[in-house]
Parts: sequence; C-alpha cells; structure tokens
Amino acid sequence: MQFNNDGGSNYGTKRSSNGAADSITSAANFLTELAGAVSTDAQMTWIEMFNVSSIRKQGHINGGSVSNATNVAGQTCHGNVVWNNTSDQITSCTIFFDGLLAM
Repeated sequence: MQFNNDGGSNYGTKRSSNGAADSITSAANFLTELAGAVSTDAQMTWIEMFNVSSIRKQGHINGGSVSNATNVAGQTCHGNVVWNNTSDQITSCTIFFDGLLAM
C-alpha cells in the first residue's frame, strides 16, 4: 500500500502475527503484509491513521486471514505503520496484490 503515489523509502511496519515476535520493516517503498505473512487464504486489514500534514503519519493495523480449513479460525495480525511524510495529508491510497497494482 502506498499513500499519495509516494514510492520512496518512506514506509515502515512493526507487526506481530499470531502472538509471535515482532516483524519490523523500515525504509520500505510501501506497506506490506499488513494481514500477516503471505498466504493464499483471503485476508482483511483495518488501518487507522493519524493524518495531519505536519506530523509523520502513524497508524495502527488490525487484520488477519480467513482460514480455508473447516472449523479453524484464521491467523491474527496486529501492529503499527508509519508513512514518514511531514508535508502532506493522505489524499490517496494505492493497493497492490502480489506486487501488482490492484486499485
């Protein structure tokens, strides 16, 4: 996911899947794996962002995957994200699936 078509190394995530140790990504070109590790299961993510022009855009993620197995709950993923931009508000969001532009 990118904000305002910014493909620079301005994104970071810190997340935990299923209560495991934190996974940290910094200086990335986009936010990635917001619902946990790459999976073929359906995934969902909620993101709440602080969106003031002069302040780094920090937010919280809550997500996970829907298990394809009968009677099995999917994995959970919780964490924080940042877009290191202190001059613009978020006005657009680009979503990628498997590295390809989706919407």
